[in-house]
Amino acid sequence: MAVVGASREPGGVGHLIFRHILASDFTGTVYPVNHQAASVHGVRAYPSVAEVPEKPDLVVVAVPAAKVVQVVEEALRAGAGGLVVVTSGFAEAGPDGAALQARLVDVVRSQGARLVGPNCLGLLNTDPEISLNASLAPTLPPRVPPIRERRANLDRPLSLRLRRRLRGAAQDRGVAQDGQPIGPLAAGESVIVGPRSLVLLRAVRPQEAGDTADETPASS
Repeated sequence: MAVVGASREPGGVGHLIFRHILASDFTGTVYPVNHQAASVHGVRAYPSVAEVPEKPDLVVVAVPAAKVVQVVEEALRAGAGGLVVVTSGFAEAGPDGAALQARLVDVVRSQGARLVGPNCLGLLNTDPEISLNASLAPTLPPRVPPIRERRANLDRPLSLRLRRRLRGAAQDRGVAQDGQPIGPLAAGESVIVGPRSLVLLRAVRPQEAGDTADETPASS
């Protein structure tokens, strides 16, 4: 992975996120991208994502809003499949920021990539095989046991009955068995039944969510 905007400036967002990645004992390789520094926290820095020696699976972007789209386009050309944009100054900043956010989302979607942000706190993964704190939080939170462990004692017949009840609720609410809605979803809870999963989610109209809430990183 790469952190664009990783800097030597204490208190800077890119500086903090890169430091937290190193402190979390990330099991992968992380490259700082900074065209003005030879190294960041003792790690060799690179002028651009294009010059990083490996294809990054994930790129964290911590640069001014006006430069975000350019950096994201560069990261996508370098092969990034996931992006975390912590920069603010988008839809929350007014019409101009909203237009910039729409352009950002269009660029990411056009390449089939996944986006967390913009204006977010970062990304965490407590899986010991990954151990990633690419966020503004100083430490990783305690690891929560996987659902399968916490539900080890769940009675299987009860689980099957619950699935049938939710499947019936899905049909009543106009949701097809393949997980695709028959009609437009209104704001509120909807049950989606897929071939392998059963998901309860809150449907929010795109104009209410800023049209970015549906983007998730590939490596989370």
